Amino acid sequence: ACGHNLIATAAIGAGIALAGLGARLPGRIRVLGTPAEERGGGKELMAREGAFDGVEAAMMVHPAGVDLASMPCIAVADVEVHYRGEAAHASSMPERGINALDALVLAYQSIGALRQHIRATERIHGIITQGGFAPNIVPEHAAGRFYVRARNADELAALKQRVLGCFEAGARATGATLDVTWCDPDYLELQPSWPLAEAYQANAEALGRRFFPFDRLPPSVAGSTD
Repeated sequence: ACGHNLIATAAIGAGIALAGLGARLPGRIRVLGTPAEERGGGKELMAREGAFDGVEAAMMVHPAGVDLASMPCIAVADVEVHYRGEAAHASSMPERGINALDALVLAYQSIGALRQHIRATERIHGIITQGGFAPNIVPEHAAGRFYVRARNADELAALKQRVLGCFEAGARATGATLDVTWCDPDYLELQPSWPLAEAYQANAEALGRRFFPFDRLPPSVAGSTD
């Protein structure tokens, strides 16, 4: 919905246009497709395997409702949690049950309380992906997926520990067991090449595009990218 198909189209179009210039350009142009759709750290995994070795500059254009020279991109960690309890009949034998959903709900509420005491540059949001199968069965399994965001890698690492405490609190309160999987890798903050970004803006403006001043973006406008 946010136009990732257009990222691919723009990259291929730019590569074809540049290829037509041939020897008039110094160096080499390479078009790389990056796997993973907002999950899995495609570009990071490619970097680990040497895909960007020897690259002097890299560029990606993301569609949006306004033209920007760059987009503020903060660090983000993707985490999945699973709670395991004990199923029981919720009416006739509730004392035999260990409610995994209660554990997850308590963790979710703890994160809601934590949000009051984090930096304005930090974000935590999540969903419950599994919560049980029938109201009269104590849920033996509950699962959720959360994003934890911060301004940079150091602040992200500290916030992840605070979020982990919320997950652990749900398990301790209910007796459920907890399995936490932090997806590898974390997406770190973007460090733009401003000479490249400014050259992109100047050329786009020469074609009639109008850019919103980067320094006037509200602090709350930020996403994440690998």
